[in-house]
Amino acid sequence: MNIMNSKKYTILSLLAFGFGMLLCALHYEWIVIRSPLKITSYSAQNMQTGKKETKLFFWQHNKWHQETHTLLWSNDVAHNISQLITALLNVLDDEHLLRKKIGVESVALTPSGMQAYISFDHNPLPKDANVHQKWLLIESILKTMRENGIKIQDVQFLVYHEPLSDYHLDFNQPWPLNGFLSQK
Repeated sequence: MNIMNSKKYTILSLLAFGFGMLLCALHYEWIVIRSPLKITSYSAQNMQTGKKETKLFFWQHNKWHQETHTLLWSNDVAHNISQLITALLNVLDDEHLLRKKIGVESVALTPSGMQAYISFDHNPLPKDANVHQKWLLIESILKTMRENGIKIQDVQFLVYHEPLSDYHLDFNQPWPLNGFLSQK
């Protein structure tokens, strides 16, 4: 009888351990389960696109410069932010203001649509740049978004979906879209 009870306890313990591991994996999103009944499709029919003249701003030679680019603009704000920042990063790369080619990995909005999460594929801030240069690079992104009518309040900057890391500036908190420089 004792052998039978110990086998039952061993099996129950292993089942409880396995169930606990499954719940832990679900909690930490190592396993993602999606309901087959809830289908979320993103069709091109729902997105209305058109060409729009956009203004890209960047700081060079102690003054603001502006370039105008035509982009495909849609009713999807995250897509517009991605297009806008990609165009700005291309201009910054053409002007040799970036050390290496930087790309936008993804853009996501909070459910309220008031905060954007912009994830880059590399850190856009050079380690050897001073605080002023880093601020102006961030302000270039914020000013470009602001001047093109992006209706959000805050921007969270990420690299590979983790908060951007910098010795001088804190990116653990979102940055306000209205920027930090005085408007002239």
